[in-house]
Amino acid sequence: MAAETSVVLSGEFRAPPAAVFTGPSIRINVQRHMYGLTRGLTRGATRLGVLAALAAACVILSTGSSAAPLDNAAVPPEPVAAPASQPAHAPHLAPAPKPARGPTRGARAHVLTVEDYLLTVTNLDRSVAFYRDVIGLPLWRAAGTATANPLEQSLTNTPGARFRSAVFGNPSAGPALMLIEFTGIARRAQRPRGVDPGAATLQVQVHDLSRVLAAAARERTPLVTRGGRPLITGDDGAHDIVLRDPDGFYVLLSQLPLTTGSAPAAARASEAQPPAGNVVGLHVLYTVAAPVTLVRFCRNVLGLHVQAGAFRVDHTFDELFDAPGAQLAVMDAAPMDAAPETAEPAERIADALGFVAFRGVARHTYSGRPQDPGTPGFVLRVADLSAALRAIRASGTIVISAGGQPVGSGQSVAVLIRDPDGVLIQLVQRPVAPHRAARSPG
Repeated sequence: MAAETSVVLSGEFRAPPAAVFTGPSIRINVQRHMYGLTRGLTRGATRLGVLAALAAACVILSTGSSAAPLDNAAVPPEPVAAPASQPAHAPHLAPAPKPARGPTRGARAHVLTVEDYLLTVTNLDRSVAFYRDVIGLPLWRAAGTATANPLEQSLTNTPGARFRSAVFGNPSAGPALMLIEFTGIARRAQRPRGVDPGAATLQVQVHDLSRVLAAAARERTPLVTRGGRPLITGDDGAHDIVLRDPDGFYVLLSQLPLTTGSAPAAARASEAQPPAGNVVGLHVLYTVAAPVTLVRFCRNVLGLHVQAGAFRVDHTFDELFDAPGAQLAVMDAAPMDAAPETAEPAERIADALGFVAFRGVARHTYSGRPQDPGTPGFVLRVADLSAALRAIRASGTIVISAGGQPVGSGQSVAVLIRDPDGVLIQLVQRPVAPHRAARSPG
């Protein structure tokens, strides 16, 4: 594999789980509270402060649910899965691994796992410095030299473009963060706010928020939160604040209460040093226009299991995101073949995608091209890309890749699409990488 590997293979840079984080329960509890995936956490469990209360409003959108319809529109019941069968493969695609469990879903994609988060940036070196030196994420693959890769040009439909990328690890063993820079092609910066459909908010949980804020102050990083100071969110003393990265992406930082035996003085004394090891976990929340549209797309096209909460007002959130009067609804979507409830929490939560919708506040919908800085996306590994494309085309979903066709080499094949809210989704079919085998359902 070349040093600057194509986006088609972007998901292969995740480090083995054993090498990144030995205590995933912190991140698990954070996301449980965020998206309502499970209930009844024990008193005092760790969580991601400000949005934790939203979990109480989460309801499973299924037949017979007593929850109020989202956005005054009816949400269709989740279809009953078809009997299990072996998916057909087009002759030009490499055979995909047979799923370990779960049925083939007819006209829907069969998503196996969430692989990576994608952010298009203006200047890769500047963004790498921000996420490494200010936020404190571990850099797994540094940026190389820009190359004109024909496969990437076809995948992203950007003829003549040159590409560079860097990959940051997720200390909680979830999807990695890939930053991508396009050059040699016209670009248009997006810079959406967190409430705008097509935006993405990075949620980063840290041990010591003061270390990150000290580094942010040195770099004159703009703050979003009203008053420019962390807010105490919830009754457990969690502290949260939102800032913007060099391309305008919102970054929600959260510090949980210090546990017994911690040494805050020692932590503060080291704040002048790069915050290596300070990050506990990373998750990305994608902003959508309407829950109903998101639910239908994820369920009927991608074949994901969806949970969603009703719109509600949260005054703490108003301050945190500086969005007075906003109502928000939080949703999550996970592969049908995600680990069962009897599995370890890390297996269940790592494959969940987070979404949020807003109303009651002025919004502008963004739909950036792959090369436009400020455009977010994510990578899904599927069992059968041919079957996924049939579902995508039948739904009228936009296929961005050149000619609307998948591209790849060897056993790895991918296609790039745009969801109804403008977020880019890369669907990849390939055998599971060895370092993923322990947690992947495929």
